[in-house]
Amino acid sequence: MSRHGKTMGAALSVAMMGLIILMSATGHGAGKKSRGGGASLPPPLPPVRVTLPPVETHTADNGLRLYYIKDELPQLTIVVSIGYGKLNENKDNAGIAELLARTLTLAGSKKYPGEKLSAAIERVGGRFTIQESWENTVITIRVLERHSGLAYDILGDLVKNPNFDISYLNQARSLMDEKIRRRSDNPAELAFVMLRKIIFGGDGYGAVAVERSVASITLNDLAEVWKTRVKARNIMVGIAGSPDYDTVRKSILDTLGDLEPGVEAGYAVDRPKALAAVRSSRKKIYFIPRPIPQATIVVGTVAPDIRSPQVYPLQVMDYILGGGSFNSRLVKEIRVKRGLAYAVQSVVRFRRETGVFMAYAQTGNDQAHRSLSLMLDTISSMATEQVSEEEMQWAKNAIINSYIFDFETPLEVLGRYLDTAYYGLPSTYLSSYTERIGAVSREETMKSGGELLNHGLVCLVVGGEDVRKNLSALGEIVVLRPD
Repeated sequence: MSRHGKTMGAALSVAMMGLIILMSATGHGAGKKSRGGGASLPPPLPPVRVTLPPVETHTADNGLRLYYIKDELPQLTIVVSIGYGKLNENKDNAGIAELLARTLTLAGSKKYPGEKLSAAIERVGGRFTIQESWENTVITIRVLERHSGLAYDILGDLVKNPNFDISYLNQARSLMDEKIRRRSDNPAELAFVMLRKIIFGGDGYGAVAVERSVASITLNDLAEVWKTRVKARNIMVGIAGSPDYDTVRKSILDTLGDLEPGVEAGYAVDRPKALAAVRSSRKKIYFIPRPIPQATIVVGTVAPDIRSPQVYPLQVMDYILGGGSFNSRLVKEIRVKRGLAYAVQSVVRFRRETGVFMAYAQTGNDQAHRSLSLMLDTISSMATEQVSEEEMQWAKNAIINSYIFDFETPLEVLGRYLDTAYYGLPSTYLSSYTERIGAVSREETMKSGGELLNHGLVCLVVGGEDVRKNLSALGEIVVLRPD
């Protein structure tokens, strides 16, 4: 799933969007034991190369980058990705990316202020969103081809003349405050938020929006972000539609070709600091007491960035561990064999400057210690036990077979092209992905697992007070009291 095509997200539940993690158990070594995969499985699939619609690209004189794919339907979709997201935040301005997106969604532009913007879009049956993600802020406009002129007019005025108005900022702030208050009532979301805060501190992944930080953000702060980040070299424009490429290129240059060039502005991740936080937590269990009958367990660590050669073996490893539904190791050991948890899964995600691995389970308070112990043992096995040929075959077949569903619509295809460009991946990345997955070996899977888990895991549990005593057998309990 594309970050840009579907608001830059991975295909996870809302709770899992907190993904940025902590962990506390080790796992490296070169054991020779392997686990069988159970029932016989289909033979390995041959490498599959995905043929995607061609993309036309253009870099304007001011550095603006355009990506275009043809759509036979009489429509126009414009995706504008600005290099500024939640990973640019720190503890003092945590929440500013979301507040910016919410404020401009409500406020619109000078020509299309407030409800006039939504009215203009709705009048032609169009769609309009501004959405923040971890790495970008994305404006999406969708209209029928015959309303293309309106779409470009709205886009140009919003980018160049945003309507920063205090009344809309206050409305956006109220919406965020309500969302923050609800977080304490959602154990899974709370666990993920606190997990990444432990690993990454107060910056980037660890910048947690609270009412205090949101209240401190001023209209001038939002305007300054827009002024400094909305520059041509820090923007990618993706267009999918029925108009031909020359028409689209002329329209977007007429609309944004006069933006100041500026520079491509990224974000910084202090990876050594994050890994040090993981190492210092490996013998601890962070505990958030809540008067609830169920416990939520989350463990995690830092993963490589998306350009790492470990990406492919780690994706296979993760599928075998907990990403592959009922056939994965975590589900088999914790849910199927023992019935300890009704939800258990693992996920690994890779971004431009870092990645993240996490596993979670939801279980009864009385089974939290057993579930956590089994999770740690099962995760550790990925670094100490070579996976079986059956497991490898099953995981690679599943990943290869499902890959095509990442490209079901022109918007999703466009989003994947934008991702590839943003991450600086080779032009063959999308078409050769299944071939690279098919080439992953058992040895590579175990080696990558060992390197991933080498620094340990951060463990965090949200549950009732009665959970704490049994957890103490697994490590030092550190009680957290979130704001």
